[in-house]
Amino acid sequence: MTALHLVDGSALADLAGYLVRLLRYDRAAVVHLRADGAVLGTFGRVPFGGGTSGVVALRTTELADPVRLDATVSAGRLLDALAAVEEGSRGANSGDANSGDATSEDVKSEGAKSEDAGPEDAESGGGKSEGGESEGAQSKGGHPGVGHPDADRSDHPKTTAVVDVPPEVTGPPWTAMLPPRTGWAQLASLPIAGLVREVAEAVGRFRGRTEALAAEERTRAALDRMAEDVWSRALSGVPGTHLPLRAAHAAASLGFLGSVDAGAEATVLSVGGWLRLDAPYGSVSVRRSGGPSLFVPR
Repeated sequence: MTALHLVDGSALADLAGYLVRLLRYDRAAVVHLRADGAVLGTFGRVPFGGGTSGVVALRTTELADPVRLDATVSAGRLLDALAAVEEGSRGANSGDANSGDATSEDVKSEGAKSEDAGPEDAESGGGKSEGGESEGAQSKGGHPGVGHPDADRSDHPKTTAVVDVPPEVTGPPWTAMLPPRTGWAQLASLPIAGLVREVAEAVGRFRGRTEALAAEERTRAALDRMAEDVWSRALSGVPGTHLPLRAAHAAASLGFLGSVDAGAEATVLSVGGWLRLDAPYGSVSVRRSGGPSLFVPR
């Protein structure tokens, strides 16, 4: 069994927050773990839009010890493994399992609690759609406290966190068609504040259109068509790149954009049939419309 030596408890909590967000969209989500050195890349899929890949997200985590890893695992089981390490670490520090310290649910609930401040997702037939996610959360500067380097981590252990990687699973097609590692060319950059504004405006358009529908017309198919029309449009802040709004929407919903007050920028890159948005706390990649074959070398 492969073990990951995360640099400290803050790295563990950041990775857990990312997994919580992915599991919010799909309780059976998987992630692809890739490492060849002292940085772990955790790829996940946000189910925005059609096609084989959707939006592929990447969050990196610093490791204390280098490792080689290329495996697809259950996001839920990896989150359980992180929670078990957190519980064991805090229990060892307290020396008393009944002293009121964290339980095995703390790492998970830490992610869930920060989501409560934002508005509810638009619902399509009982499932999460890409319609209304993230407007309130990002206008308030992201989700401090989960997967966000600006969060106060003073209560997390500073020692290395050793996490056992769950057993491999047979992943869905997107795990075999990940964005390539090299060859990316920068196309443009834009302020995070501009991205947040465009996502918020698109959320408003989607909600306005759905509220104008009669109740009997709000079917899953109708909402999906409406979402496709809104989120497939190109970002106006980076003209000529053809990066769809859904890429920025996914980055916002995962907490990758960070605070609008930080003055940071995001970068748009391309290679082959892929477009990528690099934000302060993670990146998202989407297939270029009408691009080359899905099978781009990894």
